[in-house]
Amino acid sequence: MIVESLPPWRDVRSLTAALNAGSPVPTWTVPAIRNLLAHREKNGLGAFTRKLGARVLISEPGFYAWLAEQGSTHGPFSDDGEQPPAEGPKAPRRERRPLPGGAR
Repeated sequence: MIVESLPPWRDVRSLTAALNAGSPVPTWTVPAIRNLLAHREKNGLGAFTRKLGARVLISEPGFYAWLAEQGSTHGPFSDDGEQPPAEGPKAPRRERRPLPGGAR
């Protein structure tokens, strides 16, 4: 078996460090990756993960491929050319009633 041809499998901390490498502000956090992994069967990330005991390993190239598939459908960065749906009118704010005893 040729080791160089295997995809790099990373644990959560290692993947987070690799994703944030060279960035002045970290974009990915360990809790964010763990949240994605908690729902990996629903969001499709499960195809790029392996569980070894209590540790979950993620394929770094697989994560990038999965991320590319997760395009926003109507966000400001979507490439479909459509605008997001317009928001309806906001409800008027209620007036605050004074608290008993004049306390704030």
